[in-house]
Amino acid sequence: MARTAKADYRALMTQVARRRLENGEEVAVTSIASELDVSPGLVHFYFGDRQSLVNAAWHEILMAHVTDDLAAVDQLTEEANWSGLRSLTDQVFHSSRDAIHLAHLRASVDSQQNAELAQIFDAVTDVTTRFWKDQISAGVAVGVARTPLDPHALAILIMSVPLGVSVAKPRLTEDERMALSEAWSVMLRAVLEPGFSMDAVTTSATENPSSSHITSA
Repeated sequence: MARTAKADYRALMTQVARRRLENGEEVAVTSIASELDVSPGLVHFYFGDRQSLVNAAWHEILMAHVTDDLAAVDQLTEEANWSGLRSLTDQVFHSSRDAIHLAHLRASVDSQQNAELAQIFDAVTDVTTRFWKDQISAGVAVGVARTPLDPHALAILIMSVPLGVSVAKPRLTEDERMALSEAWSVMLRAVLEPGFSMDAVTTSATENPSSSHITSA
């Protein structure tokens, strides 16, 4: 078996630590070393100490999907591809994201006792919040969106929905996932889509109930 290139060890160690965090397992230098068939000293060589390894893994977890998702929203909005936006929200609420969401929440708790992790957590949160705030502010500036509400507050709410759902309902049914995805996509369209009207959403749901979980009051 070919030996792993030295340049790859840091990434491999981070991946193993990330998987353990996502599974709610303890990250120990000895177990990481054993899984990769290397000495604990090599782990320390790359990370210095256990906490640095854990923080590197947390950074990957917190950034997972963020860059790609925000870039996708930007492109879909530019193209006025609202069905594509709905497909993206389906991905966000898909069961494959559950581990990421729950790990993100665990990082939020752990960051209360870890100043370095708190900096990582805040930096990632700031990236996401700033993106949504800029999207909302730009929409208001050109008349796409109308709201008397604070864009920063709205940005925090938009960002928090998938994570909050993970706490409130960690075991979603498939129907619930689809309904939440649709509801969140409507929230996004309300601040991104020119001339968006809930009337169009409820009309679509009425005409084709099987395609939508939103019904008129």
